[in-house]
Amino acid sequence: MEPLDTAQSVQNISIVVGIAGGLVGIAGFMLVSFWRGASLVQTITKAITDSEERLRNENRELGHKIEKLQVDVAVLGTKLEDRTVNQTQTPQQFDIDPERFLARLPGSTGRGH
Repeated sequence: MEPLDTAQSVQNISIVVGIAGGLVGIAGFMLVSFWRGASLVQTITKAITDSEERLRNENRELGHKIEKLQVDVAVLGTKLEDRTVNQTQTPQQFDIDPERFLARLPGSTGRGH
């Protein structure tokens, strides 16, 4: 009867080793999957962080451009206001000889009427 018990023991040990090996394989697969998943999450997080930083920089640049444009508009508005309020242009005097002007009109004698 003893040989049967030995064979049974070997079979039981084989089953236990097989189950343990399967569990180790599953645990290894889960560990690798978790590691890859964590790596993927880290990559995605880095990409999001980089995108946020790039957007912050672009917004900062746009803010500076808007401020510069506001200053330019204010300066141009002041210049326009100065031109309309302080019209320093004086009407130009034309040197027109009335006799010569009238002589050039068709049907005119050059002496008024």
